[in-house]
Amino acid sequence: MARTRRSSGLNVPPPKRAEDQLMRTYRRIGRRTLQLLTAEVIPAVAEGNAPRVAENLKNVQGTIDQEFDDSWIREEAEKSGRRVNRTNAALFYGALAAKARIRIVGAPDSPIPLGRVLGTRGPRVIAQLNFQPQILIDGFVDQNIRYISTLRAGITEAVGDQIAAASVLGSTTGAVTGEALVSFSQPEIAERLLAQWKKNGVPSRIPTRRIKKNGKPATITLENHANLIARDQISKLNGQLNKTRQTSAGIAKFVWRTQQDDRVRDEHEALAGKTFGWEEGAGGLIPGEPI
Repeated sequence: MARTRRSSGLNVPPPKRAEDQLMRTYRRIGRRTLQLLTAEVIPAVAEGNAPRVAENLKNVQGTIDQEFDDSWIREEAEKSGRRVNRTNAALFYGALAAKARIRIVGAPDSPIPLGRVLGTRGPRVIAQLNFQPQILIDGFVDQNIRYISTLRAGITEAVGDQIAAASVLGSTTGAVTGEALVSFSQPEIAERLLAQWKKNGVPSRIPTRRIKKNGKPATITLENHANLIARDQISKLNGQLNKTRQTSAGIAKFVWRTQQDDRVRDEHEALAGKTFGWEEGAGGLIPGEPI
């Protein structure tokens, strides 16, 4: 594989299909939570029964913790990690074969028969890399368990705060603006809450330790939180696979590329087109690592 040592990296983007699949998987938590809230919590809110609301929220939390426990996360994340590795391997070896003008007929770290899918012309080469992708996949699984377990834990706290705020505001609407005071009944408050959750999504609380501004927990929708975790983790795993595969093949450098959309940060736009070493990265970062 010495012919690749002068190369400046190979473009292996995050696998979009694996990202979409993991997002759909994690969004199941939100759909199930909405079902449980509709069946158990909303009736208690309509009654104005605060102790029952608290008890049913606790029951909802227990059900979510049981149905989407760490073993469920591990199984789903393991499947997703293997998908990312398969795609990364195929793209990497395909790009490597094209760049080095060789035909790769096998690779011990790849779970697919590369010789059947790569049609690059040139000498036949069996790729031998000192690389064990399962180590990175295991780390990916552990991180998913960590983040999804915190997502689970933040659901009922955020929902409880929203219910409390809705109940207070429902009885004092207009007091701040000076307009005529409007008071909603408990059934109306329950109906408005349910409509809000169906339209905007069930809220989720992000722990304080993950918030850099103001030092307070942030509340976003459960679906957006799940999507963020899936995108971030897929991107990080793909970046780690890129670094390890390429350095194992003797590729020492990479060129920073962006997604070229309106979500690209200014500091990342400034890196676009520049070359960095895999070991030191771009200020300690490799593509895919920043959340």
